[in-house]
Amino acid sequence: MHLSVVALLLLLFLGTSSVIEMPEPEQDPSGLGLRPEEGEGESDDQQSQNGQGGGSSNPEPNEELEFQDELEQPQSATPVGVVVFHDDWSPPYGVYYLRQAAFSQYNGRRLVAATQLGVDGDLARDFPTVAYDVAEPPPMGSARAPVETTVALLAEHTRPFGLEAPVRFTPARNPDARRFRRVYKVSSAVLTADFSSMLGARAGNPSWSAEERATYTAAPSDPRYAELARRIVQEQLPEHLREDPAARIAAITGWLGEHGTYSLRSRHADAEDPTADFLFGDLTGYCVHFAHAAAYLMRAAGLPTRVASGYAIDEATRQGGSALLVTGGASHAWPEVYLEGFGWVVADVTPAQVLTPPGPPPDADLQRLLGELARGLDAVPVEEDAPISRTVATLRDVLRWIGWTLLGLLAFAFVFLVIGKIVRRLAPRFASKDHLPIASYRAALDQLGELALRRNPGESREAFARRVAAIAPSFEPLTRANVAAAFGSRRVDPALETFRDKLGQELARAFPFWRRLVGRLAFWSWLGSR
Repeated sequence: MHLSVVALLLLLFLGTSSVIEMPEPEQDPSGLGLRPEEGEGESDDQQSQNGQGGGSSNPEPNEELEFQDELEQPQSATPVGVVVFHDDWSPPYGVYYLRQAAFSQYNGRRLVAATQLGVDGDLARDFPTVAYDVAEPPPMGSARAPVETTVALLAEHTRPFGLEAPVRFTPARNPDARRFRRVYKVSSAVLTADFSSMLGARAGNPSWSAEERATYTAAPSDPRYAELARRIVQEQLPEHLREDPAARIAAITGWLGEHGTYSLRSRHADAEDPTADFLFGDLTGYCVHFAHAAAYLMRAAGLPTRVASGYAIDEATRQGGSALLVTGGASHAWPEVYLEGFGWVVADVTPAQVLTPPGPPPDADLQRLLGELARGLDAVPVEEDAPISRTVATLRDVLRWIGWTLLGLLAFAFVFLVIGKIVRRLAPRFASKDHLPIASYRAALDQLGELALRRNPGESREAFARRVAAIAPSFEPLTRANVAAAFGSRRVDPALETFRDKLGQELARAFPFWRRLVGRLAFWSWLGSR
């Protein structure tokens, strides 16, 4: 019956573990528009049918950066994707930025996605059904290096994201549409130069038209932006660096980080200019406030700037592995400045004061597991020592669990039997006067049982004692004392202990030492005593 119950539980586990869907990640409450609103995007059936995890049938991306008060806590550890590195790369600023969208056009209140043709041509168009290159890749030189990654999304997104500066998107087969929503490869031109090497670089792209440059430098007409930018540059920089674009970037981001306070609780959303209310007010807000403030100040200082959105993950989270788990809590917005010879450069602000603590780091085991699953996809070349299939791995884990369970049960049974044998053998030494005859008889039965002398079914205790009397005559008085105690007699023969000792001597004369040793080591022998 017990084996049947165990088998039923195992079948239930194996039957349900393969059909339970992955938990749906919570919607990102940060207002960054990285993922579609409820009801948008392809259905699960469509995703399963296309198999590629991408297609042009999706609605147009609708990313937008919103200023919100009393923002819901976005520090969710719910995984939304995993990035697998094909090439090792350590970012010079210690953070992996996964860019998904950018906002360059000033609409009189905030920065929005550009509608002008040719602006932000380095962004992804859509999830790839065929490989495509971005229209305006960053300049490749000594400052940048190619890095290949595979992105496996666990949640639907409005458009693909890629490491820092994606230049090419390639579709990849999705082998498990229930686990991964979309899978694709990204070739990125990542920055390898540190910020000091950018000193002396000119701001902007010489190939831009006047209209394009005007889009990247348009800022609010409020004169306070230009005045604050001028004051920051003069106070933070020596005279010989005040005209250097890279030095200006460092001065503005450093000033905002020193004086700003990161908090999800603010009171700027209802203002006519939320950024001005933040910057010239209490300087308390979250990433959207800091990114807009930095962008406006840099534009006022003559630097072509935009705000990018996506995910920012500390390099330490990777823990030296080749997989990087992306969670909803990593959603972020940051400013980017275009420097000639370098392209769009991340100019993020790190506030020194934080009222809203960061969320917990991603689960290391989950990151490793999802990385292993993603490495098994066709998007990554399969090596000879590649991980075995998920089904075989699951069966292996189940068998390992069964093996450890059986081993534990055997260990428990062994300890129980050994302790039981010792307790029954030593019980006469600690038994009370009334219980001594019964304890002595049980100890004697165990001694005989070790040598295969056991009472037959239907045989009385007295008959069994007469049958073994030729070998162990001392067993008869022990039997009589036990029967008398069973019928309520309170008389205890003082010679019981002597009979037990004589029984041991009698058995030693009748059986060789090795036979008695084998019987003593048979820890289960007392189970047959009757």
